[in-house]
Amino acid sequence: MNSTRESCLHPVDVGEFRLPNNLWFAPLAGYSHKTHRDWCRSFGAGLAVTEMVAVEGLVRGDRRTFEYLDTRGEENVSFQLFGRGDPARFAAAAKIVMERTGTRFIDVNFGCPVRKVMRSGSGSALLDRPSVMSDIVKALKDTGATVGAKVRSGIKAVNIEATIPALDAAGADLITVHPRLAVQMYTGHADWSLIALARTMTSRPLCASGDVKSPPDAERVIRETGCDAVMIGRAAIGRPWIFRECIDFFQTGRYTEPTWEEIRARLVEFARSYSFADRKPRADGRISIIPIRGELINAVRGFPGAHHLRGAIAQSETLDELEVLLKDEPVEEK
Repeated sequence: MNSTRESCLHPVDVGEFRLPNNLWFAPLAGYSHKTHRDWCRSFGAGLAVTEMVAVEGLVRGDRRTFEYLDTRGEENVSFQLFGRGDPARFAAAAKIVMERTGTRFIDVNFGCPVRKVMRSGSGSALLDRPSVMSDIVKALKDTGATVGAKVRSGIKAVNIEATIPALDAAGADLITVHPRLAVQMYTGHADWSLIALARTMTSRPLCASGDVKSPPDAERVIRETGCDAVMIGRAAIGRPWIFRECIDFFQTGRYTEPTWEEIRARLVEFARSYSFADRKPRADGRISIIPIRGELINAVRGFPGAHHLRGAIAQSETLDELEVLLKDEPVEEK
């Protein structure tokens, strides 16, 4: 056993919360829904963050926005908000979340680089306004919430030397750094040295995000940056067992992929749970898998016959069809 590697796995105290470990599922629009959050926690994720939810939608009482508030039965979940730089509106939205869900862990998205989000003055658009970021965190703290803040390294130029101290001084309970510029979107490489730089600016819990694709990646980012936790996003889409693999790797120096038998059973369970928890049944009463086909397709990647199976899943629409597809062992292409 590698004692250095073993020490990478530990609980993290964030505000009033003690999270069981430091391997967390990131907020991803379209993917961090309730069922996927539950799925990731079933494989050991110590925290799961909701999809980002619009402050304005909550404050205005938008019905579709309120559908994101279902965190029933969830532990170790934080609720992510995004909006324009109005601290009072953020506070009002946080109160709605806490009153309706009981969830007191609020995360603020200062990192979304999507153009339409930035055009509204939200997400990464606020990175050039560290005083406003600070005021938002302070307003949320005044509601009694535990507050996390997720940032990128800047919009067009690195400015974490301004944003990290501002969030620290405002009392953020957690700071998550994705070390890419907003203009990079998800291209290029995450510059982990910027997370190490952020570490020198705050003693608050610091989480690394970006380009953690495997257990060795998770170990390396902790070792190289001194961060307290790791947030895994795209690598966990449809493949939540990465959290179990990381835990095994930290504890033993080894990890194994799940068997096809386990994948087959878990995918059917996932599809059924999603349809009941996150979507209403189809008019014909059959269970739709259309919204989660991307996750299902990603889950079978790497198995023999995956190319054919992925194509078949892409054409399927219901749980019944999925169960038929997964009934037999995949056939390896010649």
